[in-house]
Amino acid sequence: MAVVAVFVVSGVSAQTTAADVLKKFNEATELIQQSKFNEAIANFEIVLQKGASMTDAQVVQAVTEARKKMPVILVARGKQLAGQKKFEEAIGVFKMAQKRAQLNSDMRYTAEAKKFIVACYKFQGNDLLNAGKSAEAIEMYKQGAAIDKNNTELRLLIARSFGAMNNYAEASNILKEVIALEKRHDRYRKDAQAAKLMFNNFMLKGATKSVEANKYADAIKYLDEILSVDAKEPKAHLMKVQIANNMKKFNDVIKFGPVAANALTDPAEKSSVNFFMGSAYGEMKNYEKAIECFKKVTAGEYVKLAKDQIAELSK
Repeated sequence: MAVVAVFVVSGVSAQTTAADVLKKFNEATELIQQSKFNEAIANFEIVLQKGASMTDAQVVQAVTEARKKMPVILVARGKQLAGQKKFEEAIGVFKMAQKRAQLNSDMRYTAEAKKFIVACYKFQGNDLLNAGKSAEAIEMYKQGAAIDKNNTELRLLIARSFGAMNNYAEASNILKEVIALEKRHDRYRKDAQAAKLMFNNFMLKGATKSVEANKYADAIKYLDEILSVDAKEPKAHLMKVQIANNMKKFNDVIKFGPVAANALTDPAEKSSVNFFMGSAYGEMKNYEKAIECFKKVTAGEYVKLAKDQIAELSK
């Protein structure tokens, strides 16, 4: 609103004539052609204020045109300010455009102004996120999301910001909501797929960090989150078995293994799972089951080791 405050009616006397108003209208039209939108807005304000009470047919027409064009020019001015990264000023101008458009029952420019207000919050959030200020970015994105509650792009950006803070729980809640939108309408498919990729990435990162911190249960919980969304996600199945094997949770290797082997389509990965299961059964002295699993190792890096184990256990 501070920007609009400069649009004062100056240089026009109390005895403004129809000719004065028409002159200001024509000047505004020329200024628009020169992309001098700030000055054009100031002239249109004079036309609207001074011409509103006049009955001259040309003035009435000028007032009508100025009222119609004002939201358009305000949006153009807002875009100029946004391009200069003067986002707060731009938001003020876009809000004025929105108000003017609503008064005109102009649905197109009401929507246009709203779109650009949201975009300003998004761009500010992006700058903060890129600067490593994730918490501030979230607050900025939320302001945009409060205006456009169906904006999935902003929800993805909020989730990304939480992920940058290693707050995978908050990110997960948002991303699962976006993923679920695909069931409501096809238009959400692209964003739902993007959300799923981000969700899987964050859950895998969470699992990896949990393993590094020796938090086995937390690692498995992250992977189960992935499988709650996609029960056949191969990477999560394989990683569950690998983690259980590396942390010597042999009962879990045997528990997770068959489901993982069934979900995996890559022969080498499927063989890896069977090798880990064979090793787990071997540790538990169930040699018959161990050999059975080792015989299913037909591809990948564990083929020779599996054959060696079969030979050793068959003695």
